[in-house]
Amino acid sequence: MGQKRRRETERGAERLAGKRNGGRDLQPEVLEAFLKMLRNALWNRPIEGWKKLSPEQWKELAALAKAHTLAGTLSDALNSLPEDCDAPSEVLDPWLVEVQRTEEAYALHSKIVGMQRRTWEERGLKALLLKGLDSAAMYSVPEHRTCGDIDWYFGSAEDWKTANEIAAGNGCKLEMDSDGDVHYTLSGVVVEHHRRWNDASSARARRVIDALPPETPEAQLIMRNVHILKHAMVGGIGLRQLCDLAMAYRHYDGQYDPASLTGKLREAGLGKWNGLLNAFLVQVIGCKYIDKDDKVPAADLEWLVRAVLDDGNFGRRRQSGGGKPQNGALALMGSALSSGKPQSGALALMGSALSRGCIFMKYAPCEYIARIRSLVKGRMKRKIKNS
Repeated sequence: MGQKRRRETERGAERLAGKRNGGRDLQPEVLEAFLKMLRNALWNRPIEGWKKLSPEQWKELAALAKAHTLAGTLSDALNSLPEDCDAPSEVLDPWLVEVQRTEEAYALHSKIVGMQRRTWEERGLKALLLKGLDSAAMYSVPEHRTCGDIDWYFGSAEDWKTANEIAAGNGCKLEMDSDGDVHYTLSGVVVEHHRRWNDASSARARRVIDALPPETPEAQLIMRNVHILKHAMVGGIGLRQLCDLAMAYRHYDGQYDPASLTGKLREAGLGKWNGLLNAFLVQVIGCKYIDKDDKVPAADLEWLVRAVLDDGNFGRRRQSGGGKPQNGALALMGSALSSGKPQSGALALMGSALSRGCIFMKYAPCEYIARIRSLVKGRMKRKIKNS
């Protein structure tokens, strides 16, 4: 993409994201500054046309970065700001503390992953690390990518069972998820043992995706794609997961056939969703390693932008009241359970699922809707039980 075209695309993205205040009460200047810093941190692009922020606007920007677990990543852009445009100390000091915590978490995750990987190898288990540290390695500063859970996929049911026995034998308390996976806590970090390496939620998608070797670039890109779809449909998805996919496209650039990847996604019934997702990655995040789908209606992309900004990391920003209910028909569906008030627990999950139903009926395969319904029911039961 030429520099002139890239600038036009990014200015268009800032207008798109700023429309209706990004879906909540974000100031357009804050959102514009946030996106400029994000593109600098991800792609090392110069920050142009920076408008000086007030202390209150800096606080809002830092809060948005934290809500999307991007405080570490965005900190990499602080040194690229124009002179005399630094964040005030009351914002910068706690921000740097958050970055230090991110670095410490990365070191802990690296230690645990290294220890477990050696254990799996010693026992002859075939284990594949999903996302996590592998995604972090694709960033310019890996230790600034916020860590989530540690996810392992085992190549066979026998290996999965053996890994569970090893963890239990080491004193870990294993719990079963609604998906049939197992999770436990190790040194304060959640570790998951997965039966499957991707979140494909329809028989049609599974047939196509499961035929791919999990280690291949196509498989790794599709894994992140469907992971975003699953969480966007159910509880919400933040910007970090979309940044992970953008970084993966850069990492695997030239190692796969884009036409083949697009064809497999269409065969899996995910062609429309992939077009919407790619439009987001290109126009909002600034990824130049994929082509934007010009057939995606601007209103649909605007909806996804607002939804992601409101969600925060796995929907926690919206559930805590950080994002406000959306306008129009989607808001009526979502607010029917909450009367416009911030939701929590099972009601928040149900309201989120209802409010997303209309858009995903258009972009996701019909089989996904039934699968997502079962996931929502399972999670609601757990939330009601724990409330």
